[in-house]
Amino acid sequence: MMASANKEMMDVETSESDDDILDRSQLRLRNIEDNRRYLSELGFPLKSPEDNSTTLAEGQSKETKDKKRKKGSRTYEGPPRPCHSRTCKEIGQKRQKMKNDKHSKQTDNSEMNSPLFKIPVVESRRKIHVLSLFDGIGSGLVSLKSLGIKVEVYFTSEINGKADLVTRLNHNVIPLGNVLHISRELLEQISPIDLIIAGPPCNDLSVVNPRRQGFKGSGRYIFKFLSILQDIESINGDSRPTFWLLENTAHMLLRYKAIINDLLKREPVRCDAKHFTGMRRARSFWGNIPRMCSSTFDTCENPETLDDVLSYNKKRKAMVPYARTITTSSNSLSIKNGVKGGLVIDNGKQCNLTVGEIERLFGLPLNYTGVQNMNPECRRTLLGRAWCIPVIKHLLSPLKHYFRTRNSQ
Repeated sequence: MMASANKEMMDVETSESDDDILDRSQLRLRNIEDNRRYLSELGFPLKSPEDNSTTLAEGQSKETKDKKRKKGSRTYEGPPRPCHSRTCKEIGQKRQKMKNDKHSKQTDNSEMNSPLFKIPVVESRRKIHVLSLFDGIGSGLVSLKSLGIKVEVYFTSEINGKADLVTRLNHNVIPLGNVLHISRELLEQISPIDLIIAGPPCNDLSVVNPRRQGFKGSGRYIFKFLSILQDIESINGDSRPTFWLLENTAHMLLRYKAIINDLLKREPVRCDAKHFTGMRRARSFWGNIPRMCSSTFDTCENPETLDDVLSYNKKRKAMVPYARTITTSSNSLSIKNGVKGGLVIDNGKQCNLTVGEIERLFGLPLNYTGVQNMNPECRRTLLGRAWCIPVIKHLLSPLKHYFRTRNSQ
């Protein structure tokens, strides 16, 4: 009885999964054709299986075609295998160059050629007015000051009280509260705005989060950013250019990224902090900063490693050249998931990075988050949501030609 019941269940399962197997087979064939088409565009023309069989039949004898590997021998005696001189790294570099050229043509030829974006003469350059949405601990303001750009006024929108406290105790800013409460009337009062920067939460867009809700969760802030951007561009009109920069995780579902690309009418630039400092932190950036899309991030001069950050203390040595992406989770300070122990060897003992060392990794001044006796765990959590200063400086550096700097006369 049990055997017959199991057989019936197996038959049911097999019949129910036939359609799924067929769908997967068709999807696999489509993916193979897409890959063939893509490799052909890169200069690797691949023939279909039918063409390969025809070529073998024409150029080789039947005896050569039927040869197989001998048992116990590692010598391949079959048909000659295709050999390409280019490595996978070169293929990736060519692919990235094609994407950068596409982004550069898309952005620079549309907005940057507008009379509004022409570089003004030094005497007519003014101090910059900034609106920072989801400001965090003021990483954008630190980046602008490090570039020497003079900031006239800096408006912030941040709901985390401790992060807002760090910003206000380190800088002179004007808080606006919750971004959802920012209306067009308020924007008209604080205008004009020259630069809008935003780093909305990425929890519900990240592939790492199995419970992500996409644009029904924190992803909805992307729409609020777009609404504010359109209002400010409308208020500024034709008399003042509006620069903007949006940051989010590089590890999001492709359908989410496609929606954001359609909303912002451009594709993102991917940048990893490992090209500047001793940690990995891949992020996607959308924006209209001049020459932003044509920037290269793998040719930066003298990039730091984790050992360079620890160089102030000769007793502490890094176990790896780069730290993992530091997040709000304490597990991000380990070598890899599920492995206990820190990234540093101190007097023969394995230990974690200190908060001061994490601040140095992010490019922040020492003890930047050490306000009002804030505990180390809270400081580390705030840093896990911050921007990497060297990356933001690299992206915003062209603005030095549009606004007054410390070196301007």
